Amino acid sequence: MSTEENGDNTGGKVENDAKPAYFPVPKNVKQLTPGQWHSGQEAYKLITKKVYVHSEVPLGNKSNCFLLKKCEFYDNGGVWDTAKGNTVKSIFVIKNGHLINLEHKNKKYCLKKSCKGQVYWVSLEPQPAEDSIVILSRYYAALKTDPTFKKRVSYFVNNVNQT
Repeated sequence: MSTEENGDNTGGKVENDAKPAYFPVPKNVKQLTPGQWHSGQEAYKLITKKVYVHSEVPLGNKSNCFLLKKCEFYDNGGVWDTAKGNTVKSIFVIKNGHLINLEHKNKKYCLKKSCKGQVYWVSLEPQPAEDSIVILSRYYAALKTDPTFKKRVSYFVNNVNQT
């Protein structure tokens, strides 16, 4: 295990042929099921519940974990391959505390519909107010030294002009 993988500063050293050292998950960092991410709705619920919000990313093992952090994202996990990283943006309207996925087509917010395998877009009438629209951005990247080690940073923007 390398320093980048476990997020500690010891290098994951093993002494006397012992089993690899495993470092605890920092306080208020929650475990995920390995290989799974939160959906947009789950992430929105976590943010609106106002669970513990970190002022900075804590040092330590954050493998298969998530945490909430306000504003800028700093990472102590190593050098990420930003050239191969990408950002995916999803548009939602908030309705009764739930997120409804939309697309912006021909300057209108539309719902995706399908019928008999055919996909089409239905313009919302009336169009939702701009203050009810949120953008979920998900940034994906892999560690340069180990492309199997990946991260995703998700954040919401509640002003369409900030994307």
